[in-house]
Amino acid sequence: MSVGLCLVFDDPDFDPELPSDGALLMENLEALEELAELVGATPLTRFGDDREVPEDFDGGPEELDELLGPFDEWFAAEQGATALRALASALEASDDQDAFVEPTELAAELVALAGLLDEAAKHSTKFRLEALF
Repeated sequence: MSVGLCLVFDDPDFDPELPSDGALLMENLEALEELAELVGATPLTRFGDDREVPEDFDGGPEELDELLGPFDEWFAAEQGATALRALASALEASDDQDAFVEPTELAAELVALAGLLDEAAKHSTKFRLEALF
């Protein structure tokens, strides 16, 4: 079973087909965070639950929700689309392609996700990134 990083929307009626299960995005998350810092783009983790996990916590996601309460923050789709496109462009121009798993496919996925966020923005729908198990 793989873990994926996926778009989730605040409007249940806005339910586009996602381009992937988010596994490639999750697998490259650390490298993408470094790339975002390097090029001045918003890091992807900014669009997800960034609450601090207690040091002694060793349970699963459901237990963490019980401890911290549900995460209920949403983000502007336009901001997410801008960040994803900046990362895709930086990745395509990067001299360090070896730092990424399947960089060509990853760049295409980032662009596809940005397109979904463009559609979300047209519907005034907000989003966040969630790890899906």
